[in-house]
Amino acid sequence: SGARVKPLNLTAKESDENREVSVAIPVFMLLF
Repeated sequence: SGARVKPLNLTAKESDENREVSVAIPVFMLLF
């Protein structure tokens, strides 16, 4: 899964990857 926003109908693996991305992006935005 890339950083692109995805629809909610994901497999469990993609959901885990997407969750990491959706958490990482705001953190990076706050830090930088």
